[in-house]
Amino acid sequence: MIRLAEEKDIPELKTLWRDVFQEEEAYLDAFFEKLFKGENALLYEEDGRIAAALHMVPYSMIVDEVEHPLLYLYAIGTLPEYRGKGYAGEITREALRVAEDRGYSAAFLVPAEESLFLWYERMGFETVFYKTTIRLEIKDYLSLPSLVSEGTWKAFKTSNPQELWDLYRTGPYYQDNWVRLTREQNDFFLEELFRTGGEAWMLEWKGRKHYSLLQKEGDNLVVYESTIGREELPFFLAMAKAEPGVRSVLFHQPLSFVEGEIKDQSAPFAMIFQFKEVPLNEPGINRVLM
Repeated sequence: MIRLAEEKDIPELKTLWRDVFQEEEAYLDAFFEKLFKGENALLYEEDGRIAAALHMVPYSMIVDEVEHPLLYLYAIGTLPEYRGKGYAGEITREALRVAEDRGYSAAFLVPAEESLFLWYERMGFETVFYKTTIRLEIKDYLSLPSLVSEGTWKAFKTSNPQELWDLYRTGPYYQDNWVRLTREQNDFFLEELFRTGGEAWMLEWKGRKHYSLLQKEGDNLVVYESTIGREELPFFLAMAKAEPGVRSVLFHQPLSFVEGEIKDQSAPFAMIFQFKEVPLNEPGINRVLM
């Protein structure tokens, strides 16, 4: 039986999520405290147990001056002992029905592995979102601006959610054709980033502020989102070079590279199922829940 979740289901939903995705407890506690809504979660019950579940997270996108509500199908999972029975497919189809009934223009999801793209394609999903990842080796940049004599530029770190929200809302990732985060979703991402040791770097250059959300992983600096352009890139790399042990920078969905470089490094990322015709033109997606 498929039904919407209730508050009483939270402990069992957490157990399923932990068993299927090996997620840490702190993230589960934060998600269920701050983002979970029973009416936005579907579960498949069998033998008095929750055998499979998914969560539906609202986002939006502006296309041709029209706002389109989108529903993200997140954390679709089935307990190992119930796999092979088609439960994930059934709750995904039910989620599509719910999304259409609620007036969403489309539903989208991020396949957990490459083999699932074909599986979702058979259900009517289409790959329209691509992800670009570009790695830069610090050693390849011999001449970088000095941090000691910044002159017309200034670099600092911040944990101010209001400042970061204001910059996000006026920045390129909030423009037309990009999947937009709500303030609540943005704050959740920042809280999780800071909780796990990540940082927000600020670069002020020619009277404009640019932010970068990042985390150190080994000798890599992983940049989840950055509004720096090609002109500001040397200043950002100077900041990265000053970080102990950092040898390379990995940019996700970067804006500081020319179109050819970005297309060469793009790979299929997310799929969409449309209920209404949305004239998508190279749509962008970043920082959705993963």
